[in-house]
Amino acid sequence: MKKLFVTFLFVGAALIVVAPSVQAAPGGGRRSWPELVGSPESLDRQIAGADRAGFVRIRNDKILQRLQKARAVVPLQRSRFVVIDPRLAPKWRWCRPIANRFLQDIGRTFYSRFRSRLQVNSAGRTILYQRELKRRNPNATDPERAPHTTGATVDIAKLSMSERQRNWMRDYLMRLEAQGVIEATEEHSQTVFHVMVFGHYQNQSTPLVRRRPRR
Repeated sequence: MKKLFVTFLFVGAALIVVAPSVQAAPGGGRRSWPELVGSPESLDRQIAGADRAGFVRIRNDKILQRLQKARAVVPLQRSRFVVIDPRLAPKWRWCRPIANRFLQDIGRTFYSRFRSRLQVNSAGRTILYQRELKRRNPNATDPERAPHTTGATVDIAKLSMSERQRNWMRDYLMRLEAQGVIEATEEHSQTVFHVMVFGHYQNQSTPLVRRRPRR
C-alpha cells in the first residue's frame, strides 16, 4: 500500500495537519483514499509492472514507429464514452492496446452511471519528449523512469468532475488496484487520475462499484 504523506503547516501558534484525498463519507464523518497518493514505492510498482509485461521504454520516434507498425502501440480510441483533450498533440495520441481497453471499460461504466464522458489528457510519450518536459518542469518524472514512456499509462481529467464523480473514480480505481491490475495516483497539480495499466488487466472483469446515495 502506498505511504500516506502528511504535511504539517504552522500558522501562528496553531498546527494544521493536511492529509491528501480526504472527503466526506456517506453517513457523516471523513473518508480518505491513501492508496491513490503518489510515492516512490508507487513509481517502483509501475516500473516493475511494465517490466513484467515486457513494455519497453519508448526512447525515440524511430522505436515508436516500429512499435506502431507492429501494433504494439495503437491510436487512442475515441468513443461515446471517452474523448481526448483537444490540446493533446496528435503525435502523442497513442498507447498500448491494454490501456485502450481499460479506458473503454472505465469510460463505459462511468457513462452508465453519470451520463458523462471521460477525457484523456495524456497518454504515451517517448523518453526524448519526457526530457523536454523535464527541462520545462523540474518536477516532472525522470525520463528514464517515467511510466508514460511505456505507453501503458494514461491521465484522466478530473477538473470538470463533481465531487461525487471523483469519489466514484477513487473507489473504482482502488478496487482495480486491489486486484493488482493497475497502479493509480491522484494528481492535484495536474488535476488528473494517473493510471498505469498492467499487462494482465485483460484477464480481469470490470469491478462493481457501490452506488452512493444522492444527497
